[in-house]
Amino acid sequence: MTPFHTIARGKGWRLAEIGKLWGISERQMSRVANRPSRKDLDAVRGLPNRLEDSQSGGTMRVNLTVNHHPSGRLTLKEQTPADRQPRDCDGDLFGNMDPASFYRAVAQRIADLQGPGVEVLYKDSADAEAK
Repeated sequence: MTPFHTIARGKGWRLAEIGKLWGISERQMSRVANRPSRKDLDAVRGLPNRLEDSQSGGTMRVNLTVNHHPSGRLTLKEQTPADRQPRDCDGDLFGNMDPASFYRAVAQRIADLQGPGVEVLYKDSADAEAK
């Protein structure tokens, strides 16, 4: 996920919505998001935060769930309030057969998400199976 995607999702925006707001097609918006210039990053940072409301006090909740496939592969799924359903993370967080590198990548993802106004909820499906 690029910095552009992270900022946009953190503010509760989808690429299609930003493209519509900026008057460009979804295809062009995808190109911008995948290879953002400094100007593009500044523009997405300037978008209003759609996730703030009086009930949450401006806190964005990010749900992270580890899925264990019967083949032994591990995948981290991430869901923000802007997501209708959890989405697979990429890189070492998708279909990883090596638990050590997978959980190092999970720890890094949690560290990357941590910050003011962000609440990270972590769940490992293996914990539920062990009980």
